Amino acid sequence: MVEVGTIKSVTITDGECACEVDFGASVVETCVLYENVGGNNYPLPGDNVAVSMTDGQNTILAVSRAVPDDLKQGEHVIYSRNSSGELQANIKLTDDGEINLNEGDDFAVKFNELKSAFDELKGELDALVTVYNAHIHVTSNAVVGSPVTVVPTTSTGTPPAADMSSAKVEKVKL
Repeated sequence: MVEVGTIKSVTITDGECACEVDFGASVVETCVLYENVGGNNYPLPGDNVAVSMTDGQNTILAVSRAVPDDLKQGEHVIYSRNSSGELQANIKLTDDGEINLNEGDDFAVKFNELKSAFDELKGELDALVTVYNAHIHVTSNAVVGSPVTVVPTTSTGTPPAADMSSAKVEKVKL
């Protein structure tokens, strides 16, 4: 038999999460939370739970708060809350394959590609600085007040060809 109740208190002892669950009509039972491998959560008082009550073992099958209004069919949200139940962090896996962290709209980058582009740009800038530092202006040793001839340097720098666009990860936004 599956019953729905509301958590009153939570105790974690020796890796087991035991919750006092209020089923109404003054019925409060201790229930154990079992979860899928790879995910753990610490439910809060006030969370609604579905409990399987069989053979003297009350097992919490699901913990639920409200489903976010913007959640579409096929999407998944993972979130954390503080002790007051306020949302602190979330990861949303969207129906178009994006991973959205904390409702951000900026893009993530692949560090190695960004570093490679940066190193290339820095090398080209360093070379340009070397050329610039070596250039000269030719002038005449004329008497003060006489015209001066300025000859531009024959060395020219090459604009950097570094391109960081491939470092952008379209499917992950911060």
